[in-house]
Amino acid sequence: MTFPDLNVLEFRFAAIQLNRLSWRDFLTQPNPVAAALMSKMNIPKLERPQVKAECLRLLATLKLDPARMQLISGFVDTYLRLDADNFCYLLVAIYSNGIFVEPTFFRIADFSSFIFIWEMR
Repeated sequence: MTFPDLNVLEFRFAAIQLNRLSWRDFLTQPNPVAAALMSKMNIPKLERPQVKAECLRLLATLKLDPARMQLISGFVDTYLRLDADNFCYLLVAIYSNGIFVEPTFFRIADFSSFIFIWEMR
């Protein structure tokens, strides 16, 4: 929006295509947005449980308040859906990577929603 002698509003942005980015590049980012957006990146079907486990691991280490944890884990659950087989692999990945034993994990993981997701399948 401009006037002859004044530029009131100017937008500058860069388009980012998440499906062209590799989720592995964001594993070490201590950023909740990176954890959430990993679920929208280029993920082979066999790696989906590992990505979801890594997102949970990142959330467990970020020390966010419960509302933000729930928001981000809900985003990941929405955009990174797993079938029944991959859901089992997710549980194995969570347990084998030590995510399950972190106290913060219990605040992130709403086990009733895990059961609900399992029943939906």
